[in-house]
Amino acid sequence: MIAYTAAEQYWPRRKEWENLKVQLEAHQSIADIVDNQQFMFGYEHSVELVPGHEGYDGSGTARALVAFLPYKCSRLAAVLGDEDYAEKLFIAGRPLSSELEWRVEALKEINETLTRGSRIEEISTFGYRNTVDKLGKLLFRDDSLLWKYDVHFAADGSKLQTIGCWVFSRAVPSITMITSVPKHYYKKAFSRGIGPSWVFPLTQFRA
Repeated sequence: MIAYTAAEQYWPRRKEWENLKVQLEAHQSIADIVDNQQFMFGYEHSVELVPGHEGYDGSGTARALVAFLPYKCSRLAAVLGDEDYAEKLFIAGRPLSSELEWRVEALKEINETLTRGSRIEEISTFGYRNTVDKLGKLLFRDDSLLWKYDVHFAADGSKLQTIGCWVFSRAVPSITMITSVPKHYYKKAFSRGIGPSWVFPLTQFRA
């Protein structure tokens, strides 16, 4: 079973996001402004393999990245700077609450300088099975990344999306899971309060 509790508030909150957009000037990008804010985490990160999900890469085979967009683009930049990927697919998380829908476009804007020219898909941040199902549809097609490249997952999305990536890489053990770990967290401006809770079964999947 999985027990999951949402936070009452997540950073960036809407008022911070709107204030940051007002500060935007011609010589700055929204990504630069957000990276310098003291919320969630800092701009220094280390890229690490997820233990037990190291996958395996073929000799001479090009690599492709499936990356979940973070709220500070320096976290994604660390992943892209660590490896040369021939093709990239980005995932923007869509929150369960309609009050948080603005965060989808915020994610895309924050990471725009790094994702330009690549495909962006949306996956619900809630329910790991949504992640498994959508990744299956994206990666089991005849022309998908999985048939042409060694695929790496950068699991920097929501907690339940990360569980979905874990389940998917168990079913497809060739996939390598990595994460970008912040060196500093702003604990007082990460999340606040206790929201709704859910308990649901962990389903076994096979490729």
